[in-house]
Amino acid sequence: MLLAICLAPLLQGSSLQEAPAAPRLLAAPYVPAPGEWERRSALDAGFDPDRLAAALEFARTCASETPVDISSFIKASFGHELHSEIVGPTKPRAETNGLLLRGGFLVAEWGDTQRPDMTFSVTKTYLSSVV
Repeated sequence: MLLAICLAPLLQGSSLQEAPAAPRLLAAPYVPAPGEWERRSALDAGFDPDRLAAALEFARTCASETPVDISSFIKASFGHELHSEIVGPTKPRAETNGLLLRGGFLVAEWGDTQRPDMTFSVTKTYLSSVV
């Protein structure tokens, strides 16, 4: 969510008047079958292709500074707290990845977006986007 907010100025133009036209709305909402995202080009999705390419390059360079070894990170960050023992397995953190959807269509994708990864403190962000 934060990355989308940070990338918005790069995707839209320097002012609202310069923003590309929104894509044509469909008669019925597009809802893809699981794992079968229909792709759209940047232009067809209403993005300036050059600005989108710059935004995606920026996103690729925004790798997390969190160590790949999540177990060591948790111990170093929270080991001094009461009941800080790790319960359950951990696995190394994935490399930076993401995707850009517009109107339900896949416009861009980078990294391994199919790999499950450990997440922390994201429940409120996900729930706020649903409500």
